[in-house]
Amino acid sequence: MADLGRYTMWMSKPDETIIRVLADATRDRPSRRRSLLITLPLGVLLLLVLAVLAVEGWRQSRINAAEERAMQAMAAIRADYANVGDWPGWYKSRVKGTRGDAEFRAWVERANARHSDTDLSEVLSGLEHRLLGESPEGTPLTDDELRRFIAAAATTAAELDEVVVYDGVTGIPPFENGLPAIDVLQQITAIKAMCARCLALACQGQLDAAWRDIERLFKLAQRVQDACTLIEFMVNIAIESLVHQTFQQVCAVSAPPESLGAYFPWPDAPDRLTEIAELEAVFSAQVMPGADDLAEYVGDGHSRGWFRWFDPTESPTNWPDEFTREATALDEVATYLQAVRELAGMQRGNSGTPPVAHDWARNILSKSAAGRARVTAARRGSNLAWDFRTAERQGTPLAACQPSKLLYSVRRIETLNDGAVVWTWDLPQADKVRIAGPYATLDDLFSETPVLKLFPLDR
Repeated sequence: MADLGRYTMWMSKPDETIIRVLADATRDRPSRRRSLLITLPLGVLLLLVLAVLAVEGWRQSRINAAEERAMQAMAAIRADYANVGDWPGWYKSRVKGTRGDAEFRAWVERANARHSDTDLSEVLSGLEHRLLGESPEGTPLTDDELRRFIAAAATTAAELDEVVVYDGVTGIPPFENGLPAIDVLQQITAIKAMCARCLALACQGQLDAAWRDIERLFKLAQRVQDACTLIEFMVNIAIESLVHQTFQQVCAVSAPPESLGAYFPWPDAPDRLTEIAELEAVFSAQVMPGADDLAEYVGDGHSRGWFRWFDPTESPTNWPDEFTREATALDEVATYLQAVRELAGMQRGNSGTPPVAHDWARNILSKSAAGRARVTAARRGSNLAWDFRTAERQGTPLAACQPSKLLYSVRRIETLNDGAVVWTWDLPQADKVRIAGPYATLDDLFSETPVLKLFPLDR
């Protein structure tokens, strides 16, 4: 009974310590849940911050590494030309004969100012259609407008005589603040004005004057063979192509005078690859800023700073590119500079195989090859037109005139209802422009087969 009493007393009076412990444990549970709700998001946020810092650190290290690589490539180019203390003199040493570069630039400026209010591309297109008896697109020029244009361009034509007395007019850039200042695109406008005047004279029946202007243009085409950059090389190609196109258009309706025979045959364009690469190398060595500004020079400097992962002015779909844009651009600059340096080394006589795998390196290869092909096709078209008109002058029927198989491969000869004879020819397979050595053949340079359309003289 005594044991039962003690058991009853224990059951009726539990230990106060146990009760206190159980109560404290019960009160702490809501507090622990609140702590977890606070500390868990903070931990996740901290991990995210660390991850963002790691990603940005990687991005900045990649930019720095790419910039260092680009600067090393630039330093290597500068070292190659460290002995050049007079860059204007260096450019002059590359060219031969008397130079009229400054006179040509002055002529271009005056011509552009004179014809700034005229859409010369539209005028050229309309005159070409009118000359060949086709319906022009847009509103054609009236006879009065043609006469006013011819008169306005007369001064431009006469002033060109003062330019073509020199042996060359391109290849030596002007210098401003010790750096070459390249602005050659405006030359196209001046040449368009001359070509338009030739077509306008032909449309007006003033063929002798038209052929005199074409001879001026032939002289100019012979004098724009030198270049100081890849851009000037391409502009020179456009100038000569426009000249030959104008000759062929006037030749379609009129036999050229025999005096123009001094310009025929035009030779195929030479390979200028390594020369152009060297010009690009030395131009980059002069104009690219130092290390502090190189990243900004390559891009706009926006993604250079920390955490500049996107450009709010760009579409969100472009933001992934913006994230890596600066490093990618610097990588491309480094690869490009390495490529042009190796190509320039070949120009200076060094042996080696230039890299061609990179897009920027292929850009120089393709532009050089395509430019050479374009000029060659333009020259051969003029040679072909001259051969046909010469044969016709001598009494040889056009259909019986077969050009040299060494130069042309005639695909088709047609006589149209209006009496025009159309010759369609391919460049021979051997003349598909091939870059010497281990490089790929550029078979897609000609998007269209060249066509020459000649009307008989009694039309």
